[in-house]
Amino acid sequence: MPNLILLHGALGHNDIFTPYVEELSRYFSIHTPLFSGHGDTELPESGITIEKYTQELAVYCEKHNLTDVSIFGHSMGGYVALCYAMKVPDNVKSVITLGTKFDWSEEQARKEAKMLNPEVITEKVPQYAQLLESQHGPQWKELLPAIAELMIDLGKTLL
Repeated sequence: MPNLILLHGALGHNDIFTPYVEELSRYFSIHTPLFSGHGDTELPESGITIEKYTQELAVYCEKHNLTDVSIFGHSMGGYVALCYAMKVPDNVKSVITLGTKFDWSEEQARKEAKMLNPEVITEKVPQYAQLLESQHGPQWKELLPAIAELMIDLGKTLL
């Protein structure tokens, strides 16, 4: 059965794919890895980058002997999927992205990063704060600034 890897977004979690796994499992062997800092995985002290997440995907594929993979990436997951496809093209059959932003500038990234303030989210969007806490535990408040730095890094490097 062909392999399909489902990659979550920057603040996402692999549980976003739960409603689709049963149906997709009729056609694919489904894989839903979590990026570091998400769910119950540890946030790296050195921070997170697209390169780090691309390497995590490469290690995941190697560990699980996944070859000729199809990858669906939501938002940041799509970006990681495309970077992995460029790094290991012989191992990727196809990539589909949804909501993946390609037009980054440092100014745009800094603007969006300002919205990733845990205190403001807790105050203004408490339901979202509760969702983030249920998915990532108390570390969600550290995940947000790490994602903000990742976005700013993208804005600097994609000019």
